[in-house]
Amino acid sequence: MSAIPNLPTDVSRLHANGAAKPSFKLNNAPVENLRRLKVIVIGAGYSGIYCGIRIPERLRNVDLVIYEKNAGVGGTWYENRYLGCACDVPC
Repeated sequence: MSAIPNLPTDVSRLHANGAAKPSFKLNNAPVENLRRLKVIVIGAGYSGIYCGIRIPERLRNVDLVIYEKNAGVGGTWYENRYLGCACDVPC
């Protein structure tokens, strides 16, 4: 069994990261102002399509790519057919 490590006695230097002040300064600006963002969405199901709509609306300067394994979009609704489940829109 190891001994309890020595804890610092000077608590004036302690911060949320558990040590000392960080050696970097956080910039108080939206991240998309600093550089172009690359965003990847995995899957074109309901959530993937929603992200494809909302991300460009809420972020500027973004490259968005949605990857889907199937030939079409829709996620589980594309892959599976549910007996008795109907739609009022003709295919």
